[in-house]
Amino acid sequence: MFYRTLKLSSELVYIKWYAAPTAGGHPESEFIDGLKMLLDSAESGVYFISDLRYGRIMDMRIIQHLAALTKHPHWADSTAFSRSPVSAMLVSTFSMFAKQSSEHHEIWNTPEEAVAYLETLKPGIAKDINWNRLLASDDWSGIGQG
Repeated sequence: MFYRTLKLSSELVYIKWYAAPTAGGHPESEFIDGLKMLLDSAESGVYFISDLRYGRIMDMRIIQHLAALTKHPHWADSTAFSRSPVSAMLVSTFSMFAKQSSEHHEIWNTPEEAVAYLETLKPGIAKDINWNRLLASDDWSGIGQG
């Protein structure tokens, strides 16, 4: 398993990457297709928070495809967190492909900073989410919408 997504609410999706895919494995294409289906089925804007502490997308073509999704009418915004300089560089590349403004904060060092940023965009979006449990465990039962 390279990543997992969890729809925390109709407006917020959590994405956790576990490892950079190895040669021969292409879960990133499935990832892009899954996000597009999620956006297509959304009734309003969706925000994304990506946990890049343990893995990330490394393929520039996939990063370009992901950046193209930011043009979708239901893509509200996104942010990520990781202390990895590699993750920061790749997120910066994503931002250049997405042509996001310099005031957009794509990556933070900690989950708390990323959540606080989302709260500035959409107050209350992270309310009632057990972030400690979500971040500490892969047992997501009872958290989010599935």
